[in-house]
Amino acid sequence: MTPTQKKRMDIESKAGELGFMKDRWGHWKKEIDGCQHRLKFQKTSLRFERKTDYDWFSIASDYFKNIQVIPEGISIKRRLVK
Repeated sequence: MTPTQKKRMDIESKAGELGFMKDRWGHWKKEIDGCQHRLKFQKTSLRFERKTDYDWFSIASDYFKNIQVIPEGISIKRRLVK
């Protein structure tokens, strides 16, 4: 298993603990403060997005190697997803 695969598995595990639900496309979704949010996994990166009236808006994104899984949640460029 490569470091990228391990990090992805760690992030997915934490997302499940935080209440995110995996959809049929492999994205993890959760409603936060009345708005739909998702973690969108790409080959080497992760995007944290919020649903707008028309599309998804990226709040934070980074490569797996720079993302930290901490007890409080997932840290993407100093933005805490919980």
